[in-house]
Amino acid sequence: MTIEEKYNLEKYIIVQAGDLNTLHALDKVFPNMPKLLLVGTQIGLDEALTANYVDIIGANESLMTRKNVRNTHDVNKMFNVWTLDRKGDIKKAISLNVDSYFTNFTNRALTVEKEYR
Repeated sequence: MTIEEKYNLEKYIIVQAGDLNTLHALDKVFPNMPKLLLVGTQIGLDEALTANYVDIIGANESLMTRKNVRNTHDVNKMFNVWTLDRKGDIKKAISLNVDSYFTNFTNRALTVEKEYR
């Protein structure tokens, strides 16, 4: 039994990787742990949509489109974006119903979230 299992922590940890094979292997050990795949291309995003062991798609900012967010939600996955630092990009993410994002400016993001979400 792993420490994660012993203390029932699997649902509180999100593991991320840039490789489908890595997440597939982790799924065998931690089937209940949410898995985030980092993708930088449309092809990578499309592959992630069909991988049943990927729970969250972590997309490059260039992939943050209404269609990609909708397609991700349609297969019951979450859409995450990296890295949003500008106010306008954070506002766009909110308007597209992005589930989460990475930022280097937490205070700015919290201000924009409070104002627009």
